[in-house]
Amino acid sequence: MKNNTKIILAVCATFAFSATFAAAASLNVSPSSLSKKVGDSFTVSVGVTAGGSKVCMAEGTINLDKLSCTDITVADGLIAQTTPTCAKPTFSIGIPSCTTSDKTLFTVVVKAPTAGIASFGLTGVDVVGEGVSLGSSSSKGEYSIAITQPIVTPVTSPVVTPKTTAPVRTDTIKKPATEEVTTATATSVTETAVTPSNDLAAAETATRGVPVPWVALIGVLALALGYFTAKKLK
Repeated sequence: MKNNTKIILAVCATFAFSATFAAAASLNVSPSSLSKKVGDSFTVSVGVTAGGSKVCMAEGTINLDKLSCTDITVADGLIAQTTPTCAKPTFSIGIPSCTTSDKTLFTVVVKAPTAGIASFGLTGVDVVGEGVSLGSSSSKGEYSIAITQPIVTPVTSPVVTPKTTAPVRTDTIKKPATEEVTTATATSVTETAVTPSNDLAAAETATRGVPVPWVALIGVLALALGYFTAKKLK
């Protein structure tokens, strides 16, 4: 009787220890923190932490806050009884032959449309072993989303260098040929106008010796003589 009691207590203790140890299995979100800017896209992974237990399946629902889902991809080698999508983010994924190691289940590409603290969480989690639930806990990712600051490029005004005009050297400028011809012609005309003819020179010589009063008197007498001669003929 005492031996049977000891055996029963040992079995109960073994089950209690196994249950306590199996409770360590959970789902994790990676990365747990991140800093991004509005409009950025990044990838979040969801995996199972076995904690030494044999994990055969995991299920739950993705819960996003201030994040939009772009794409979900289940890891290779797994069997998705319920494949998660951006429209229906509930999942139920089986692990062939089970696993005692940590394993990535799927990845989610998300985008941050607004500024603030965005989060990626899981609800309704259940990590299942060989016919027994191993745990229902999960981690959470929180991400700081900042507003993108516009890049202002300073505008530099072009430097205008004033043009310098070379001084005009008057001593090197040649007069046009037409000007020289005109000057020569004018000089020739002036000289011609000033030079007296031979007839004028003779008249000047003839009258140069007669005094001016006598010349006037002779002119008056000639006029009077002409007047009386013309009257007599009438």
